[in-house]
Amino acid sequence: TESENNCESTDCIMVTEEGAILPIADFVADDTEACETLTVHFTDLTANDPIAWEWNFGDGGASDEQNPEHTYSAPGVYTVSLTATNSEGSDEMIKENYIHVYEKPELSFNITHETGIGNADGEIELTITGGSEPYTINWSNNQHTLVISDLSAGLYSVAVIDDNGCMATGFAEVQVVSEISSSDVNILAIYPNPSDGNFFIESDELIKSVKIFDATGKLCVEQNTNNSIVEICDINTSGLYLICIETDNNVINQRIVIK
Repeated sequence: TESENNCESTDCIMVTEEGAILPIADFVADDTEACETLTVHFTDLTANDPIAWEWNFGDGGASDEQNPEHTYSAPGVYTVSLTATNSEGSDEMIKENYIHVYEKPELSFNITHETGIGNADGEIELTITGGSEPYTINWSNNQHTLVISDLSAGLYSVAVIDDNGCMATGFAEVQVVSEISSSDVNILAIYPNPSDGNFFIESDELIKSVKIFDATGKLCVEQNTNNSIVEICDINTSGLYLICIETDNNVINQRIVIK
């Protein structure tokens, strides 16, 4: 603007940046470690306006979504890569050994049964395979060794945690050798079986106690009684359960299916 004569002129200047602006690929996962299986949500952090994505999850899986979800179903260590593209070109980010899916321990048992009621001479030997040593062992009777001994008849549960924090659970049943026979079936009835969670236990002998364990060895029901018929109505979760019934002369273990 020229002030004396009040004359004015305008023009425009275009400012540009030298060189092409390529993407800078980057990403992050919401979780990178788990036991046995792992579902991961990946988030794209690529700079400079990407318009296309090519993911390689390291286990044969791939995706072209910007923020994909992927499930790793087998133990292993996986490298993940992302190739991001915009109108000027592509860039790749590779994260070596980024995802760790650990193997869970597996448990097996060698059982020596009690030779008679009250003898307390049963034994359970635990064998652990898989996972990563060292292991932390927690038995339901507060012992922490591979072999537990001086056991009475009953159900014993164990939880094993390996060095990666992966846990396996199981249970082992010690019976009374002298009482493991087909005659047990004749003195005891559990009905209905399968059940909806409400069922009856009937015995020719007075029932002193009933303990019910789920498939992991967790004690779900413990009931003391002095009757020949006991009603159970405290189980609401479907599955296979072990019932340990103690009478004056027997320790009997039976299974029931809850629908």
